[in-house]
Amino acid sequence: MNESNFNITRKFGNMIWIDETQELWTIPTGFFKKKVNVNEIYGYKEVKNVDIVEDAYTSKGGIFVEEMCNMLGIRIQLKNNTYVGKKLITSKTKKSGWMYKVSIGLLSEIKEFFDEIIQSNNKEEKDIDIPNEISKYKKLLDEGAITQKEFDSKKKQLLDL
Repeated sequence: MNESNFNITRKFGNMIWIDETQELWTIPTGFFKKKVNVNEIYGYKEVKNVDIVEDAYTSKGGIFVEEMCNMLGIRIQLKNNTYVGKKLITSKTKKSGWMYKVSIGLLSEIKEFFDEIIQSNNKEEKDIDIPNEISKYKKLLDEGAITQKEFDSKKKQLLDL
């Protein structure tokens, strides 16, 4: 796929861009001018888990106590057990401040979006008759339509090993 084939239909700020038509998503790269990195485009079905990650603490200064955050971001686990993510806050920030509130709101929207995708993926996977699927691929292997390596890979995927 190249960058021009990725059609942005939804954006979560400059954190996550979505191509709903092709069921693809990416974390744009670049500092001032954001762009799609073709090596970092993922399918909806590749998503395994998503978490909001935060490094928070309580600051005590005399009689004042404030909830603080050093880092806030999103971490997305893929089915191949690798992670991709993006930090939104990377320095000391008050949790009562607008920056934190806007950031946690955006990250919550992203998490909700991916949670719906994960739920849909899990429902689709449960609907698959795994022994029947393996038998179909075994038949393709016996007919020479696929290689042993392709069969083993698909079997492993179906058994979620």
